[in-house]
Amino acid sequence: MAIEFRWAEDRFERLPKFASEFVQRNVSLIFAGGGDVAALAAKRATTTIPIVFAIGADPVKQGIVSSLSRPGANVTGATFLSVELRPKMLELIRELLPNA
Repeated sequence: MAIEFRWAEDRFERLPKFASEFVQRNVSLIFAGGGDVAALAAKRATTTIPIVFAIGADPVKQGIVSSLSRPGANVTGATFLSVELRPKMLELIRELLPNA
């Protein structure tokens, strides 16, 4: 296994080039940890290589995934939005503890 890193140094215009390099190298997975800009650059570069993101924004509103429950395509990840996820958390608790 090899892990390749790219750091844009806050120069977001570099991200599409980095994503294209990963696609040309036929990597197994792209982790886009630089926020929604990095995730979108990776998404634009490939529809086949799996992309995993971690962002603080709403990935649906940013156009990264089609929904939180079913991200779709080759993109999935984690968001740190607690307000939007609270109803889902309550639903899960009710399923796990129906008599609570």
